Amino acid sequence: MNTANAIGFFLLGTVMQVAALTASPSAGSSIGLADTQTLWLQLMGLVTGAIGAGYLLRMGAQEMSVMLNRLVLRRSEAREQITQGARARQAMPVGVRVRF
Repeated sequence: MNTANAIGFFLLGTVMQVAALTASPSAGSSIGLADTQTLWLQLMGLVTGAIGAGYLLRMGAQEMSVMLNRLVLRRSEAREQITQGARARQAMPVGVRVRF
C-alpha cells in the first residue's frame, strides 16, 4: 500500500460512515433490513477508514522519527563544534611546557 491508497481508504471509510448516518430507512423495507444495511455500512466504513488511518499514522510516525534523529544529530554536531572552538580559544597557563 502506498500513501495515495491509504488516503483513498480513509476517504472511502469516511464516505461510508457519512452515508450510514444520513441514510434513512425507506418506508417499503422491513425494519431489520434497513438496520442491517446501516450497520454494515458503519462497520465497513470503520474498518476501511481504520486501515487507511493506521497506515497514514504509521508513515507519519516513521517520518517524525527520521526528523527527530536528524535534529538530534544536528544538535550534537553543533554542540561538538562549540566545545572544540572553546578548547581552541583557551589560553595556555603560565609555566606549561608543550613538547611536540
